[in-house]
Amino acid sequence: MMNNRLFLASLLMLFSFQLIAQTYVPTVVDSATWLISSWGEWNPPEHYALRIEGDSLYSGVDYKKLYRYDLENDRTVMSRRFIGLMRDDVPTRKVYGVLLDGIYLPYPFDGDTTCIWSNSSEILLYDFDLSVGDSLSDCHIKGLNFDGHIVTESVQEHFGLSRRTLDSQGYTLIEGIGYAAGLLLEGSNAIAAGIGIRMYDYCIGSLWDCSLRTSTEELSEQSLATLYPNPTKDNILISTDQLLRQISIYDLQGRLLQSLSPRQKEIDLSSIDPGTYLIKLVSEDGLTQTQRIIKL
Repeated sequence: MMNNRLFLASLLMLFSFQLIAQTYVPTVVDSATWLISSWGEWNPPEHYALRIEGDSLYSGVDYKKLYRYDLENDRTVMSRRFIGLMRDDVPTRKVYGVLLDGIYLPYPFDGDTTCIWSNSSEILLYDFDLSVGDSLSDCHIKGLNFDGHIVTESVQEHFGLSRRTLDSQGYTLIEGIGYAAGLLLEGSNAIAAGIGIRMYDYCIGSLWDCSLRTSTEELSEQSLATLYPNPTKDNILISTDQLLRQISIYDLQGRLLQSLSPRQKEIDLSSIDPGTYLIKLVSEDGLTQTQRIIKL
């Protein structure tokens, strides 16, 4: 009996180690977009997107910029504003941010928060290195009537990728996403008395890839080229009348796979494994287009 218990304990430890050893899926990826809606008992629904766009150096540290897009009818962009900086510390599986005062987005029925944003101080947003028994101690968990210990951890499919998922009595932390309700939101995806908030979509790509449309020309991403066929088994053809200065291929974690000659009109994908990738085009005028493509 003792040997059986030791064997089961060893299996549990090995399984937990394998979960932790999964390839880390970063949160702060260029063109990552969280689409979120909130509603109140007496108020119409509000929709917005949080989106990572571009790089920034602050206090000697590399960050990516975070923007908020206010939406109409959940897909039409009405306005865009800068709200802060974020970065992944990949070796420690932690996400940090320097966020502007006043941008915390609580549930409609809960205006308090222990998240203290500052225009100059970096704070820990998410810790994805936690395991069963650890406490969800970041600032998104507050006013709990329990100790916040993680009860289960697993690897689950979320938005096309296998991600470590940590659960603690209704609070679900998803690697590369944040809490289930959405980026910068409180832990539980709660609905109460006709009010609530939820993330209704997540994607990485251009506004067009994320099914967002713009109401003004200034906000729209320029269509520099047509890429076809998509999906494809081998090659992608580029049809454009623009002069390009950069063609790059990225995976969905934002890692650069290839930098190609801007003069070529055909992209050879034969050496790339089947999957979903991002092709980024930059014109001589500085306009950009990022398009999701599928390699069969």
